Formats: sequence, structure tokens, C-alpha cells
Amino acid sequence: MNLHIPFFTITALGLLIAGTFPTGAQPAVTADPPARMALGNADFDGDGLADPTQADPAEGLWTICLSAFGYPAAQIAFGGPTTLSFAADYDGDRQADPGIFDTAVGAWTVKLSTVGYISVSLSFTETNAIPVAADFDGDAKADPAVYQPDTGRWVVRLSAADYFPVAFLFGAAGDIPIVGDYDGDTKADPAVYGTASGTWSVMLSSLNYFTVTLKDFGGTGLAPVPADYDGDRRTDPAIYTAASGAWAVLLSGADYAPTTITEFGGSNATAVAGDYDGDAKADPAVYDPTAGTLSARFSSGNYAAGSLRITNILQASATVKAAVYINEQTVALLYATNGTNYDYGNMRFQVVSHTGNVVSDEEVLYDQQTLNGSVAATMLLDANAQPHVFFRYYGYEVSHVYRTDSGWTNEAAGICTNGGNLLAARAGDGSFHLLLVVSAYSSTDTYAPCQYITNKRGGWESETFSVPKKWSMRLYGHDLAADTAGNAHLVLSFQDVPSQDVYWSGHLYYLSNQGGSWFMETVAEQAPGNNDACFWNPSVAVAPNGQPAVAAHLRFNVITGSDSLSELFCANRTAANQWNSAILADTADGYFGSDGGHFTGIDPTLAFDLNGGAHIIFSDLASSHIDGYESAVNGQIRYAHNADGTWHLTTLFRQSAAAWQGVRNKYLLLSPDGTGMDIITGLYPGSALVFFSNYRQSFFQF
Repeated sequence: MNLHIPFFTITALGLLIAGTFPTGAQPAVTADPPARMALGNADFDGDGLADPTQADPAEGLWTICLSAFGYPAAQIAFGGPTTLSFAADYDGDRQADPGIFDTAVGAWTVKLSTVGYISVSLSFTETNAIPVAADFDGDAKADPAVYQPDTGRWVVRLSAADYFPVAFLFGAAGDIPIVGDYDGDTKADPAVYGTASGTWSVMLSSLNYFTVTLKDFGGTGLAPVPADYDGDRRTDPAIYTAASGAWAVLLSGADYAPTTITEFGGSNATAVAGDYDGDAKADPAVYDPTAGTLSARFSSGNYAAGSLRITNILQASATVKAAVYINEQTVALLYATNGTNYDYGNMRFQVVSHTGNVVSDEEVLYDQQTLNGSVAATMLLDANAQPHVFFRYYGYEVSHVYRTDSGWTNEAAGICTNGGNLLAARAGDGSFHLLLVVSAYSSTDTYAPCQYITNKRGGWESETFSVPKKWSMRLYGHDLAADTAGNAHLVLSFQDVPSQDVYWSGHLYYLSNQGGSWFMETVAEQAPGNNDACFWNPSVAVAPNGQPAVAAHLRFNVITGSDSLSELFCANRTAANQWNSAILADTADGYFGSDGGHFTGIDPTLAFDLNGGAHIIFSDLASSHIDGYESAVNGQIRYAHNADGTWHLTTLFRQSAAAWQGVRNKYLLLSPDGTGMDIITGLYPGSALVFFSNYRQSFFQF
């Protein structure tokens, strides 16, 4: 084996000695029970992802969130006040087995997954020791082992040798055991970290257990977090500084150059690195024992909150109509299947876990017949997580069908008889809010009529109001949100269309019924200049302080209609008739056609977390002119996040212009703390309904 560890120096020779040393006097058993803790990198379900786990010895209880099943919290009674918890694969089936070491009597007990989690025990003469189970003999089974910090005594029971005990001295008083495979030979290497000196000492199995030492990496108050952060199957030395949340690592794959990979955590958190995203690289993670929460940052997304990965292609040919959270574990989708010759098929309701697994899928029935997928439709969930589908055949009334325990039920009559674009939102008080907006393309119309419908006071109530518009002004986008008090918030985008021979200007309006009556404010207006200007497909959301914000695709095009510039526009309301606006992005991130890379901000979706953080997903546009005509395709999923007043941009789903695979109908679902998200979108051609998620790795409440 070719070892290249320039930061280490060989200082001593330590050979494993068969047999056991005399036990000698043992320290008194600690009376105080250990604090509850989280276990890092324990994969109990064998899907390649670490399952967040909390062990509470005081209650004798383990809580395991299994990633393969959407992270339900499974609990087992295991342990007690004098036990330390440790999980490892003791039977070689690639699934972690719960294990505990009883410091009072020296008993090691494991629940083996291969035999139905029957408990098996192994006795050690050592007490008040630290469990350090790992595969020391390379047979793919963890070997029970303990380390006594007062004496530096190790005892390993080798599974390949019928659990024959091997004992040796390595370490000084106060050292922390940091076992790992530092040389990549599939055998765990004994290692210790000196808390005062910042010294890493490792006995390399590939060098016949020579001891190599690394100095000046760590020190007092810094926690060692060894793991394989670069995916080369070698453990990398790493340090976590709780005071600042800084993670520093010496990557073996980069000649052990010191690198700060992220600042994440805090003084109340302990480090529990593990492979939470399944890319064979360790992810920084922290556990807050007071709150009982675990948060992770993913190597697959450059350690940024909100990075995500594709989890599943839900349907090969479908169009999503609506997506909402049922709870913090599952997503509800309303989608239409695509029939032959690009016709719509049936409307269906589907429940999906954060892992992308389909929990249930069924037809939406109206009058006991399958609802046609061609209708304009949207969906809300009631307090019992039952779906309510609102739909409108073109030119006909808005109807309502909902599911009960006995099946799908129609409302007796249509909600209203007007046509128009159908919007829906559920308020924090559980009430439903619907809005119908007439497009009003006629040059003779002076108002854009809107019909607002709500069940806030029990039954359906309806009112009509009109938005004044200039001569020949067209609607180019709208969105509806509802706040915790049951108020509606509407955004409308219009564009002046005086004639085909002059440039057009854009207008972005905000409307709300706060205070009991509707009022309208101008969010922004864009003069035509040398180009048409319009705020396409705006998205509105309400912050926890009750103030709305709007994101929009600010589009400019030449007089013939081709795109000339696209930007991501955002505005937040600070007071009545006061809006602060900014351009958040004006350049594509590597996805563009022959017209250049100045097209972005396409089809934004805005959401707020409970801390007031703003989150926007949007796409880039690849524009090219072929034989004088524009060919333009939306692509990529990009992400803008406002943290502490500063916007940060990253690309979540990266595509190349050569792929020409369009992204349409993006739906953003956000976790309450803002660290996790699910995204459902369509990929064209082929109309594949695709599910992305980082929610399963980012934040867990035990």
C-alpha cells in the first residue's frame, strides 16, 4: 500500500499483544447517568444513508429515524443510567446494530439485525471504559472494544478470532479515542487525540501498527470529528470548534491540506458527522441535546443549507397541478397523467415520503367517475390532512370534490359560476381561500374582474372586486397567499399593450383584504425604455411578521418578441405603500444558448421559514436564434436564500445547455426552520414528474 501522510511523523512502535493484561484497580463507577446523545453514521436500514439516532440512557430509550421509510421516529427500550450507547455493524449485513456498554459491570450487549434484534452479550473485565467498536480485523464485522481514558488501556474482542481478547496500552490520561481507517486497508486503526496538545496519534494497521503522530491540529476546547470527508475510504482528521461552529479538516485525498469546509453549529451543539446524503462522504452534523435536534450540511451540495438531490422520478409522463405538505414526513401531490398524442389522462392524488417513495396513489373521483386531467385544478388539505380538489372546466363553474374515510365526495353545487384563472391558498387558521382572475385581453376592458371565495366563517362566501387597468393591458401572472389570521394576499402582473409597433411597460400590483376591504398598492413598475418590460409569473409569500414579499421574473424582450434580458426580481413590503426591491440574479449559471448567459430568474417560487428567512427557487433560460426565430428552454433549479440580510445564490439541480431538458411547474415545500426542502417539478421533453429533496438529511427533531 502506498501511504502518503506528510503531516504525520512516525514516533513509536506499538504491536497488538494477544491475551489480556492484569486488570488492576478500576475507577469508581460514576453515579450520574450519561447525558442523552446522538449517534453519527449509523445506517440501521442498509440504504447507504446515516439514520439520525438519539440515545437517552437516563430513560433507557433509543429514538431512530429510518431514512429508507421517510424518517419515522422508531423507539426501542435499550440501555440504562450506567450504559453508554454505540451502534455498529456487528453481524456483517451492512446494517448497524444497536449496542450498549454497561460501565458498571463491563457488559457489552448488542441487538443483532440478522436474528430479529435478539440481544447477545459479551463480558469485559474493564469497567468505566469508553466503547470503541470497529472492524479491527477486516472481516466486515465490528469488533466490540473498549478504551480506558485513565490508563490508555485498549481491549479488543476480534470477531474473526472467535472474539479472542487483544489488549494493549496506547494513549495518555485524558486522551479521546478516535478510531478510524486512516490508511484505507479496511481495518480500523487505534487512535487517540490529546485534548490539550492537539496531537493525533494513530497506530496504522498497514504498517504493522507503527504509531504516527500529527501535531498542531486542534487543542483545548476543540472536538475531534474524524471521518471520511472526501470519499477516498480513508479517515480524515477533522476538528469542530463549538464556539464558532467552524469545521476544519485535513483531507487525505488532497495531501492533508488544512481546509475549513463550513461554519455550522454553535456552543450548545456537539458534532455527529455521518453520511446523511448517501454520496460516500461524511457530512458535518450537529446535535443539540437540550432541544433534541440534529442538523446536517451535505457534501453533495457544497455544505450549504438547502442543497438537494434527486430522490425519485415519480411518473414517467405526468403534469403536477399542486403540491403541499401533509406533515413533516410526507408530501401530497395532485397530478394529471399524460395520455396518448399529448392528451391528458386522469387526475390522481399521491402521497410521497421525503425519500421519494410513493406511499399511496389513487384516482380523483367526481360523480364517481375519474376526473379528467385536462381541467384547471388545484388542491388544499384540511386539518385532518384530507385533500380538497377545486377544478374548473373551461367556461364552466368551479366545483369541489374532497376525500373522506369513505371515499371521494362532491359538494352539492358548484362554488361559483364564473370563469377565470383559479388560485387557492390555505391560511394558518385552516380556512380556504380561492380566487378567480379574468385574464381580460380585450382592449375595451377597463377593469380586470376578480372573484374571491372563502370558507373562513364556515360556509362559502363570495365577493367580486375589480382591478383598474390601462387601455389594452394584459395579465401576465398572478399568485395568492394567505396569512395566519386568514387574510388573503394577491399579486397581479400586467403589461401595457398599446400596439405591436411600440414597446410595452410592466406593472406589478399587490392586493389584500386586511382590514376588511380590498386595497391595492403598486409594488413596482418598469418603463419600456428600448425594450418591452414585464414582471412574469410573480410569486407572493407572507413573512412571520405579517408583511408580504414578491418574487418575479423581470423579462425584457425586443420589439419582435424575442428575449433580450431576464432577471430575478424581489420586493418586500416594509409599510403601507412602501416596497424595497432588488435584482438578485442577472446571469445564468452555465445553462445558456447561443444568445448568451444573461437570462435567469425564470418562474420563481418564494417561501418564508418560521424565522423570517426568505427562500426562492428559479430557473435559467437557454435562448438561441435559429433561422431568425428564437428557441428558448427553461433549465436548472437555482436557489436564493436570505440569511441575516444577505442573499446567497447556489445551483441545486445543474444542467447543461446541450441537454435542452426543460424544467416546468416548480413547487417549493419548506421545512419550518428553513434548512430542509422538497421540490417537485416537471422535466420536458417526456413530461417526467421528478421529486427532489434535502429534507430527509437536513433537520430532525427527536
